[in-house]
Amino acid sequence: MLFRSRTLTRSLIDPTLPITVELDTSELQKIQTMFPHMAKAVRQAYIKALRRAAKSGEVFAARRYRESYSTVPMWLLRRKYIWSRIKAAGESLNEIGGILQIKGKGVLLEYFGAKKSAKGVSWAAKGGTRREISRGFFWNVFAKSNRTPHWFRRTGEAVAARKRFPLEFLWGPSPYSVFKEQEPRDELQAHIQDRLNVEIGGALGFYMEKAVKDALKGIANS
Repeated sequence: MLFRSRTLTRSLIDPTLPITVELDTSELQKIQTMFPHMAKAVRQAYIKALRRAAKSGEVFAARRYRESYSTVPMWLLRRKYIWSRIKAAGESLNEIGGILQIKGKGVLLEYFGAKKSAKGVSWAAKGGTRREISRGFFWNVFAKSNRTPHWFRRTGEAVAARKRFPLEFLWGPSPYSVFKEQEPRDELQAHIQDRLNVEIGGALGFYMEKAVKDALKGIANS
């Protein structure tokens, strides 16, 4: 996901990505124009609010994914699959934007309560329903790794052991798979925009008050 100022001229990433949030900075730009000495404070406030809105977007995206796949822990999603970054390319608000990355890489099947079944392996699918994958099996070939899959599926013929290869890694649905639908995208975009609107007020008040205090201190020391 790319979220950026509405009049941003230099895209931070490919603007053709499927999820984009356009942020209106016109009111903040008016404040900068009316009070030039507050321009820095406005910029600092916008960056802080944008960063907090992005972090809130991370949590929202992870929770939205867990509505479908509740067995996957929040800490795993936040650490490895959903993250955000803010980029301030210049002094103008139009050059400030960010990225909320939702990875398309599958989650280890272990986090979906995978266990051996009569036909192969069963796992907790969408809504908590159990699904079965035939000819699946557990093989701890990567004994000390928590990054590589331990569940596999035989894809060759089962008549003879030598024909059971190749093996296929088994992964659970990726976080991005949830956001392929338009409704979750719209919800995420609305959440980030609403959160930004909430955060900008507090951040603006803090940095403008700080700017005034610094100015008064400078006058007193002169």
